[in-house]
Amino acid sequence: MLKVISDRNELANCQQEMLKILKTKLNNVERLVIGHPGGNFQETVYYDDRLWFATKILMKKDVAIPRYWNGFGLGVSRKGMQTIAVEINIPLQGVEKRLSGIFAKDETGNCYVLSRGKIGGGSPGIGKNAFIDWYRGERCDIIDNQGKIEEAILIASFNSKYFLRSLYNFVQEVANFKAAVKNNDHLRGIDKKILLGFSPESFGRRKANLHRNIEYESYHGFVVNELEKYVRTKHQSSKCEIFNNRYIDLGVLSDGQILSIYEIKSSLDRQSIYTAIGQLVFHAAGHQKARKILVLPDEKGIKGIKGILNQLDIALLTYQIEEEKVNFKEVDLI
Repeated sequence: MLKVISDRNELANCQQEMLKILKTKLNNVERLVIGHPGGNFQETVYYDDRLWFATKILMKKDVAIPRYWNGFGLGVSRKGMQTIAVEINIPLQGVEKRLSGIFAKDETGNCYVLSRGKIGGGSPGIGKNAFIDWYRGERCDIIDNQGKIEEAILIASFNSKYFLRSLYNFVQEVANFKAAVKNNDHLRGIDKKILLGFSPESFGRRKANLHRNIEYESYHGFVVNELEKYVRTKHQSSKCEIFNNRYIDLGVLSDGQILSIYEIKSSLDRQSIYTAIGQLVFHAAGHQKARKILVLPDEKGIKGIKGILNQLDIALLTYQIEEEKVNFKEVDLI
């Protein structure tokens, strides 16, 4: 389980490390005006053609909770102020659950950036619970310095070569969510009670197991989004609805019937495979026509499970991650 970082010096080191990574990857630097509901201010902005980032320290004279303010937006505007898509604010010290941003570390000392899912914006419908239901990325349990456990969104590992890709995916999802709320089109899932046949409150929390590759899990949202594009191309001529929710990675619905359910895993370890099989069987219960599809990384060892999946009537789709896309391949189980 990831442990929340609360020490002042460790938090400062993480903030500096994140700044170092983003300075390296966002090569353009410029003083720009950033807008927010209360006004605007000028700040140094690091950016590329898709993402911008700005940061500053806010002390007690500025805000109730001293923090590292980290603002992110999509694309630099040349015709006005920069629009903030999301803030990942980190306390200067301690654990502060009123702020959404979190730095945490695993047992090896690797550091991660996470979010509690608190999304600002001021518009009706924009809030933590609605965003958590919308978001397709991975969630995990984290533990603070008092031994208290909570769930958070895993954004990226500092050691990942895909740090910027994962961070961009998170910012893009927030922006997409806000746009969808304005258009009253932010319900990606279908009625959970009809689909799942159980109360979500009784379902177990997701645990971050340090025996699996947590860094890889941070790509989960990216893989799901790319899977949606892949699946959508296969149903272009039909009136199918593609959906997901907090419990199902992706599904296809037509005329009230579930046609397929996809479950994505990042590892070929036994626990991941057992869990995926259980999830697919569980969620397909009561939907006889539902095709169950396991989505796994294309790695050595994939042949060893083909026979078992064939016997269980579970299809297999493999994927390979590249910097800007994910390549999928349907696997013949016979």
